[in-house]
Amino acid sequence: MIKEEELEKLKAMIGTEYKLQVEVEKGVIWRLAEAVDDPNPLWQNEDEAKKSKYGGIIAPPALNMSQMMVAFLQGNPPLPVIGTGGFEAEHESEFYAPIHAGDIITTTSKLVDIYEKQGKKSGRMVFIVYDTILTNQHGEVVGKERASQVRF
Repeated sequence: MIKEEELEKLKAMIGTEYKLQVEVEKGVIWRLAEAVDDPNPLWQNEDEAKKSKYGGIIAPPALNMSQMMVAFLQGNPPLPVIGTGGFEAEHESEFYAPIHAGDIITTTSKLVDIYEKQGKKSGRMVFIVYDTILTNQHGEVVGKERASQVRF
């Protein structure tokens, strides 16, 4: 159940940006590819990746989503969690350039909207919408994300 004071506190944070900057390490790329069971040699095989047009290991697309989630988890100010349960409702990704091992990625996530719907069986649901831009150390936008989660 969502408490009204929790929801009002969260609504007051609309427009708040969360930034996180990390260096993308090969080990993180390998573990992510392994976690999603993706055998693509571009993110798992150094020798094969060097032969590609990218010249080395690049990150799988799932890295964008994980970066966005980390930005919110480590955000300052912290994003309050409301309700007792939830799930990701929607996720859209745009990819503009590969993320290479060794890139320094700045993730800028912004809380853009909060709205409510009434579920037939679940009752009151609160949708929380985020926009995220990922930029590399050269100032190049490498990806954009829009995600929403439902809390109840």
